[in-house]
Amino acid sequence: MNRSRTRRMSALVWTLALGVLATAALASAQQCQRTEVGLVPLTDLGPASYAGFEGGLYAGGSNLRPTAHEAAGAFYAARVTPRDPQGAASATGLIGLVTVGMSNTRWESDAFVT
Repeated sequence: MNRSRTRRMSALVWTLALGVLATAALASAQQCQRTEVGLVPLTDLGPASYAGFEGGLYAGGSNLRPTAHEAAGAFYAARVTPRDPQGAASATGLIGLVTVGMSNTRWESDAFVT
């Protein structure tokens, strides 16, 4: 590379670095004094609604898992079987968990890592 080109590249890098530093100095800090926004948590809404959607975790604004949901969960959980490396059911096999998503998925899944 010739000297002229090297100087131009160096000037460009310095200009970009100064631009980044200048804009970072202009950025305002996040407002941390507000601890609430005046919204009711989903689990506290009950049968009331927010943005047209009923509160609660389940139908009718309830936060209690319906019996049918509980039964369906137990039904499918009973069918989870440890598998060997070839995929055959095995008492000494393992049960795998695959999570796909962003960083919060990893955070939620860490509870299952031993």
